[in-house]
Amino acid sequence: MSKVKALFYRSLFWCFDFCVQCVLRSRKIWNIRGGPFQGMCWGSVANCSVLTPKLLGTYESELHVWLGQLPVFDLVIDIGAAEGWYAVGFLHRRLAQKVVAFEMAEAGRKNLLANVRRNAVPPDRIEIRGECTVAGLQTLLSSLPADPDFRLLIISDCEGFEGKLLDIQTLKLCPNAFFLIETHDYFVPGVRAGLAKALAMTHAVADLRPTRRRRQDISPNVPWLFRLPIISRLLMSERRCPDIGWLVATPKG
Repeated sequence: MSKVKALFYRSLFWCFDFCVQCVLRSRKIWNIRGGPFQGMCWGSVANCSVLTPKLLGTYESELHVWLGQLPVFDLVIDIGAAEGWYAVGFLHRRLAQKVVAFEMAEAGRKNLLANVRRNAVPPDRIEIRGECTVAGLQTLLSSLPADPDFRLLIISDCEGFEGKLLDIQTLKLCPNAFFLIETHDYFVPGVRAGLAKALAMTHAVADLRPTRRRRQDISPNVPWLFRLPIISRLLMSERRCPDIGWLVATPKG
């Protein structure tokens, strides 16, 4: 009976998801209804993630408190920017003077540029690049001002490559940077612990894990239909691989 019940709910989810995707594709521009980037204009495509949690404002809500405590940055480096959730979001909230966004997928760069234009981001405030290599990142970091008051945030979501990209030599080039790193032990076992240990020498590090969404997480700006128990749970699902989390690091100095 349990298998039949599971199959029923899975079929229900697939049907519901198909209907949601049809609705989403009916419009080219949506407004984010809640969360740290509320009011931002967004397209109907998400690259390597799920769109509905972003539209509802519940996407990666585990990070919302930390994001709300951040200062304004002189530069944000977003590695694995996809369609620009953080790259455009930080500019939308005026939390960054400039963003350098790395995205290796052509489709991701195309959608990122579209979201930049939807939100009227001035071209000189964002630079969109392709694949981020260790050498390329180190060259960029070496070119930044040595001023200790220069505020830098590095965001990384690169499917397990974070351990190689943010190695000891790279970290030495940015001891005063803030970090938001999505870790992927599912792909590279031990990468979370290795990065946490390396960062702990110069940073206060918090290890955050995915939590179950609640109806209260949805903003009251969202229509009541989407806040109903079963519907809201389906819409907020981010469908993550197991053993994925985040390291957020703030410089001790």
